[in-house]
Amino acid sequence: MPTIRENLMSTLKVLFQKIYDDDESNLEYRYYEIWNMALIELTSSLGVGSIDACKITVSPQWELIREVLKYPLDTYIVPEAENDSEKGESYLANLSMEATKHDSDSSDKDSDYLTIDLINGSDTDDSDNDADNDADNDADNSSGNGSDNVSHSDASSQKLATELRKPDFILFHVTDASRRVILIVEVKPEELTIETSEDVYRQAETQAGFAFDVWPQEMVIYSLMLVGRKFYLEKFSRAKVQLSHHKLKQFDNESYKPTKNSTNRRGIKSSLPPLSKWMDVFDETIVTQQKGGRTITDVIAMKRFTKNFKRAINKVMIHSGMGSVSWGNC
Repeated sequence: MPTIRENLMSTLKVLFQKIYDDDESNLEYRYYEIWNMALIELTSSLGVGSIDACKITVSPQWELIREVLKYPLDTYIVPEAENDSEKGESYLANLSMEATKHDSDSSDKDSDYLTIDLINGSDTDDSDNDADNDADNDADNSSGNGSDNVSHSDASSQKLATELRKPDFILFHVTDASRRVILIVEVKPEELTIETSEDVYRQAETQAGFAFDVWPQEMVIYSLMLVGRKFYLEKFSRAKVQLSHHKLKQFDNESYKPTKNSTNRRGIKSSLPPLSKWMDVFDETIVTQQKGGRTITDVIAMKRFTKNFKRAINKVMIHSGMGSVSWGNC
């Protein structure tokens, strides 16, 4: 049964010390090296019940891409979609819809809303007219009027978009037939503050929402948030993390914005963890002192992972059917 290498802690101690010696404890990228090594060790040291442990991957910067509407649903036209997640999703998921701008015949070309006209019930079979449409388009293009002739698929594509988020790491269980999410990991530099706690939690929440869109079979997704040498583990459920159907802003830390209706699945707010719920990753001895206006940090000892961290990781692995980690002396 494989166990975590005994020299892992000494290696992590050296890496942390280099971060402090370089006075770069506020730079996120410096922590990627540490957690890439630690996560690979953890997943390589699964014990009882881990027949498929060799199929676990640690994937950095995996892109979570989802399809969205470029503009919010017009609740005047589709009033039930805004406050009903399933109905809203049915509009987005229907690949044969024609999306046209609200009041598109008016002079206001900057409307931020869409009317959604489903064409499933149309008496015309568009597939039978593909050749005619292509011919018409060619004719129009040759006469300089091609811009006035837009097909249903073109109109839809103009109203749909994709957007992505890139968690720092995702642990997958990969087989020939499927890819399952075991754990999403988000890393932040020191130090832990109320603002940092809220930011990383909302970012993790959004990443879970994207993952639910990408893998509809997932009902629960665990997220490990790491700030310096502190951690917090959250179990996000699909029912409580519902993203808007339209495009979010281009910031990786933006979360969904729940509606005010507390009875709506999309309106359930996850409670933010207080700082007291964040726990130490390592059983360690750290000395910090001020010298000449500069903070000097010395990692005196980094003995092992804490019991709380071990318990959290084992919880995730056992939930995923991967067994528990053989921690050895770490």
